[in-house]
Amino acid sequence: AQLIQVLKWGHSIQNHTISHPYLTKLSSEDLINEIRWGESRVNELWKAAGRKRVAKVIAYPYGSNGLRERELVVSLEYDAAFSTGIGTRHNSTTQRFKLPRIRQT
Repeated sequence: AQLIQVLKWGHSIQNHTISHPYLTKLSSEDLINEIRWGESRVNELWKAAGRKRVAKVIAYPYGSNGLRERELVVSLEYDAAFSTGIGTRHNSTTQRFKLPRIRQT
C-alpha cells in the first residue's frame, strides 16, 4: 500500500530485481528470472496506482553488471540501467545501460 501511495504522489518505482543478487554470479536462467519477476512486480504496482509508466529502468544490485547483463536489459527493452559507479554523464547510447550515480556529500 505504501509503494502504491508513493507512485500516486508522483514518484517513480523501477526494477531492482527480487532478491538483490550479484547478477554476474547468476546462471543465465536465474538472471532472466530475477529481472522478469522484478519487472512483473513493478508493473503490478504501477497498475494498482492507476499510473502510466513512462520509462522502463533497472538498477543493478551492487552495480553488478557485465556485457551479458547489459545485453539482456537491452533485449528486454529497458530505456536505461544504473550501476553504482560515480559520475555525472555518459557519452553514447550504449552507456545508458550502465549509468553512473551522482555522489552526494
